[in-house]
Amino acid sequence: METREATAEVDDADNRTQQATHSMGRLSDQIRQSAATVERLAGDGRKVSEVMGVIREIADQTNLLALNAAIEAARAGEAGRGFAVVADEVRSLAAKTQEATTRIDTIVDTITRGSNDATEFMRASEIVAGETSEAVDAVRQTLAGINDRMKQISDATIQVATAAEEQTSVSDDINRNVTDVSETAENMRTSAEENLRRVPELESMAREARELASRIHQKG
Repeated sequence: METREATAEVDDADNRTQQATHSMGRLSDQIRQSAATVERLAGDGRKVSEVMGVIREIADQTNLLALNAAIEAARAGEAGRGFAVVADEVRSLAAKTQEATTRIDTIVDTITRGSNDATEFMRASEIVAGETSEAVDAVRQTLAGINDRMKQISDATIQVATAAEEQTSVSDDINRNVTDVSETAENMRTSAEENLRRVPELESMAREARELASRIHQKG
């Protein structure tokens, strides 16, 4: 009974480790997919950085052109005053654009570093998940081996129990035969005692017969 219960517990543990192996496999797939998504995000961040670089160059060129326009407007005197105002606005807009691109670059750089860190972490997690899955699978194989041994022990126990039952049956037969022999011996002993008790009677009858024969012989 205990062997069967132990076998059932090993089977249950084997099923649980098998489920754990499948779960670790799904986790590895999810980590791999997440890592791919983060890598794509990092790639998009690099593309944004490239675009911001182009915008920064345009802003620099615009600022330079606005500066040149302001210089020319100053040379033109009163006639160029309105143009100078426009040039100042353009320079201000170019400066704001440069500031915005700098802030965006900082944000994109932070996202890129975070994406790279997340990618490395996910890759490490994938490795750990794979190693854990291998360890769980090794435990599962060990449990399978234990289960086989337990079944062998159970089979051997059944065989021993069967042999014991057969030996008990043979022992019962021997006991019955011994009882029969004992009863036969007792009957023979009783019969022998009865015969011994009749010996004096037979001897007396023999003497009487001899005496009778002797008297008959003397008369003749």
